[in-house]
Amino acid sequence: MPPSAPIRVVYVLALLAVFSPVALASLVGLARGVGGLGPAPLLLLAPTVLLMALALVRIAQVLRNGRRLAAPREDGATRWIRRLGVLLMSVGVVAFVGQFLAAPIGLALLGSRPSAPGISALVAGAWFAIVGGLAPIGILLFEVSRLADFERQMLRVSR
Repeated sequence: MPPSAPIRVVYVLALLAVFSPVALASLVGLARGVGGLGPAPLLLLAPTVLLMALALVRIAQVLRNGRRLAAPREDGATRWIRRLGVLLMSVGVVAFVGQFLAAPIGLALLGSRPSAPGISALVAGAWFAIVGGLAPIGILLFEVSRLADFERQMLRVSR
């Protein structure tokens, strides 16, 4: 059964939440470490570029064809694992968006003391980064539950 549109949106945003910080950190870190982006240092970006390309291909597949995330409808543990995966992806996506709002949220929580802006942004950003780590776990649980359902269906057909 194909997943609903909100699940597809959460899945795509979760992939972006997982891979975009990795790409940005690699690009900025490499540029600082070697004093610029010449041709030789760009080879060091090959693994990051490959991961981003794979993520973008997967995102394009899911957006183009909604049945890419389809799985047989099963009851039991895999249903609950899939739901947990969607929940963790959703929390990770909210945390990813929250990272961009860390400074205003930190100011709202800690007030406007003289040292508050920097500290509050740091604290809020750190918490959002920690909670954002739930997105890849959610993607993994979601995909494993789909795989388990396909295996169960295949075993049923082969009997």
